[in-house]
Amino acid sequence: MDDRLCDEKMKNIDEKVEREEKRIEKLEENSMKLTELSVQLTEIIKSHACCLSDHEERLDSLEKRPGMWFDKVIAAGISALIAALVSALF
Repeated sequence: MDDRLCDEKMKNIDEKVEREEKRIEKLEENSMKLTELSVQLTEIIKSHACCLSDHEERLDSLEKRPGMWFDKVIAAGISALIAALVSALF
């Protein structure tokens, strides 16, 4: 090989290496950003899990209220019926 051809190939290789180094830098930056986003997403998921748990507890208590109210109405009705029977007997 003559020197000119060798120099041309070296120049070509150097250009390719430079392009690949830039690509690697961009990929590393993207990887770092993805890692940061992953950490942030994990924190958001934890936060939403806590909120969801709180909402489930509150919803359960709200769903139980009508049932408890209905039980009180039935108990009051039974008490009134018993009181009416007792007063009718005496």
